[in-house]
Amino acid sequence: MVLNIVYCTDDNFAYVCLTSIVSVIRNRENEILHFYVIDNGISDRSRMMIENTVREYVEVELNFIPFIDFEYLISTNLVVASDRYSLSTFCRLFIEKLLPKDIERIIYMDCDTIICRSLQKLYEFDLKGKIIGGVDDCKSDKYRWVLGLDKNAKYINAGVLLIDL
Repeated sequence: MVLNIVYCTDDNFAYVCLTSIVSVIRNRENEILHFYVIDNGISDRSRMMIENTVREYVEVELNFIPFIDFEYLISTNLVVASDRYSLSTFCRLFIEKLLPKDIERIIYMDCDTIICRSLQKLYEFDLKGKIIGGVDDCKSDKYRWVLGLDKNAKYINAGVLLIDL
């Protein structure tokens, strides 16, 4: 089985991203892994470090995809609170535009995610016709208040998402 896994990073988190990739590889069972790293300014040095490390493993494919111009896609100027978010945070909203058209399902993960077992069960999870699956998060009333959410609002952790494209 092939698992398609997507990250989005810049040079600041390239090493962290590599750590996550290696944790996926080392905890797989029999899966073939296709990694797609959306490149938001990864230096040649960091890119080479990732490529050289991943090259050591069999049945693993690594693809770097250039970051896109969000402002062009949404036809407006995008203002990002850089003290809280990086532009890479928003790439998951446009993943469908970036990946090859023949990919039907992906796991999107933040770079700081460490995997401790095979992702196959997650990848095979039945979304029952829904497009995206995530884990319920934000159980604390204080955290909901900080985010400006209603007390009963649903909120998912967007750091790991199962997405049907």
